Amino acid sequence: MKWLMILGFLIIVIVGTAAGLYFSGTVKFPFLPSQKSEKNQSSPDIVQNQSSEKSTLLPQNQSKTEQSQNINNNSSSINQNQKNIIQTAAEKAKQQEELKLQREAKVLSNMDPSDAAKIIDNMDISLAAKILSYMNNKEASDILSELTSSDPKKATKLLNMMGASSGG
Repeated sequence: MKWLMILGFLIIVIVGTAAGLYFSGTVKFPFLPSQKSEKNQSSPDIVQNQSSEKSTLLPQNQSKTEQSQNINNNSSSINQNQKNIIQTAAEKAKQQEELKLQREAKVLSNMDPSDAAKIIDNMDISLAAKILSYMNNKEASDILSELTSSDPKKATKLLNMMGASSGG
């Protein structure tokens, strides 16, 4: 359940970042209408001048096909920029998640193993396995020893999962 909440939060952050970039005019999405400033809407002369400037920037001897290919190349570079932004945000979220797991592992490793085992016992098993995998072997084994006395099946599952998730 916690992972669904984390995933939902990440989606909200990514969508919010993309929306912020879109509304600030930094990024343009080809599937959304372009943002027009109030100056462009109030003064048709400016829009007309801008369109004539754009037409002078393109060589006159280029065919319509070449011009549309240039436009497609520009939009693909924008799409690549969007992908880079999303990838960077995802990497940052992953780094933050790893730091959180490392902090939780440090806190639990500084606790008495019996108290830490009680906390681990109440956690989601996948989260507990990830946290234990960030601890050194001695600390994790002490906690798993304590957990074995109360719930040996969970301790076995955690041990198996720790091998699969080993340190992030």
